[in-house]
Amino acid sequence: GAEHPEEGEEHPEKGAEHPEEGEEHPKEAEPPTVESVARFLESEVAAAADHDGWMEIRDAEAGADLRLRLDKIHRERLSKTAEGTYFVCADFTTPEGKTYDLDFWVKESGDGLSVTETIVHKEEGTARYNWVEEGGIWKRKSR
Repeated sequence: GAEHPEEGEEHPEKGAEHPEEGEEHPKEAEPPTVESVARFLESEVAAAADHDGWMEIRDAEAGADLRLRLDKIHRERLSKTAEGTYFVCADFTTPEGKTYDLDFWVKESGDGLSVTETIVHKEEGTARYNWVEEGGIWKRKSR
């Protein structure tokens, strides 16, 4: 046994001298891009939808559940509203062909992205609220 040191004496166990990958020098997380936030929302919608692509959304103002299918995420309107918070606008359609524009707020955290709020902005093209800019920050204003 003198020729070969006990395990751990000459060659430390994994993790003692050489940390696991990612332990020694954690990379600074890159902030999400417009595209990565849009793809995140598409994946959230897909995960919430049934096998035919329909999902249920609660319309708080109308007090009803809506059955919707995603038509389009407006990447050109996607914007950062605060540090780590993003606004995403998307168009949906009901099985009967009625159109809805939904606004989503996506927040960045240590666990990645999450949807923190979903609001029906427009029903059949009629806005329920408007957006106004105050001091460089966009705010919701009731109609």
